[in-house]
Amino acid sequence: MNVTVNVVRILQAMEAKQLRVVDACAVCGVNNKTLAKILRGEVPRRIDAFYRVVNGLQIPVQEAVIARTHKTTQGPQLYVVPNRRKHNEIA
Repeated sequence: MNVTVNVVRILQAMEAKQLRVVDACAVCGVNNKTLAKILRGEVPRRIDAFYRVVNGLQIPVQEAVIARTHKTTQGPQLYVVPNRRKHNEIA
């Protein structure tokens, strides 16, 4: 998946509803490990759990995720530079 979780927006929704993590788990129907994973910025293995959190907190999916751009998906660039040394032949 080419997105990251918008943790700030999810925390804002929890704060607006005055929900602690335990309360949010009960409202959304997910366990605390799944919600903790989402709050660490990780997309859970089962995407339906993510949708349950988004629906339970009543926020649009577009606000709950941040699309990665091409720049952010690229890792560090590594370049292979050929060896320019000249080897002296021993005759």
